[in-house]
Order: sequence, then structure tokens, then C-alpha cells
Amino acid sequence: MSKIKKPTEKKELSYAHDRRNAFGESTHAARKAIPRAKARTHRAERHQVHQAMHLTELAVLTDGEVAEDAETALAEAKLQRLHGFKKIPDAPLGEIVAKKIQKRISRVGRHVAAAKIKAVKAAKATKATKAKPATKKK
Repeated sequence: MSKIKKPTEKKELSYAHDRRNAFGESTHAARKAIPRAKARTHRAERHQVHQAMHLTELAVLTDGEVAEDAETALAEAKLQRLHGFKKIPDAPLGEIVAKKIQKRISRVGRHVAAAKIKAVKAAKATKATKAKPATKKK
């Protein structure tokens, strides 16, 4: 059972901890695109290492100067692996919701959004008054 009891605290923690894809890609596409990008970088790394190894084999057979170039190519290929695929981190849910609200206000207009907020608050207030039992005066 959760230690957090108040819904407002749960909502605040959810906004802080939950994350959403914010770079314009749908979640379903990201599910496939991330492994594809990883595979692409790994393939490129293997290709570079293979080319460097081929150069070293040729260098051994031919000249010493070419061997140095081949060794540097192999070292660069190994270094490239350190800078491989890095996923862009998703944004916190609170930031995403705040941006959506700002877009909605700019699109609809501040006065319309304020009127809707007042209407929602008024509806909540009427629900609260209806829920309380009426007391009779003697």
C-alpha cells in the first residue's frame, strides 16, 4: 500500500517522476525507433572496426608507414564506440502539462480559459454544497 495518502501529493509526485516523450515522436514510434538507432550506430561501429582491421592486414604486408595509419584508424574506431547512441531523455510530465496549458491559453485566449476555470470552480462549489445536508433552524 502506498505511503502517500493525499491525492494532491500523489499528483505532485506523479508530475515530478513520470516522464513523457517530448521531441515530437509518438510513443509507439519511439518504441521501435530507439532500438533501430542503437542498431544503426552499432553497425557503423562494426564497419569502422572492420575497415581498420583490413588496413592493418594490408599494412603488415606492405609498409611500416601504413601500419601507423592503420593503428590510428583502429584506435579512432574504438574511440567512436564511446560516443555511440545516446537517447534523448524524456521530459517530466509536469513540464509537458504546463506547456499544453500555455498553448491552450494562447490558442483560445486568456479570457475564455479564465471563464472555463471559473465555471469548473463554480461547478465544484455547487457539488460541495449539495453534498452537505441542510440543517433546520428551530
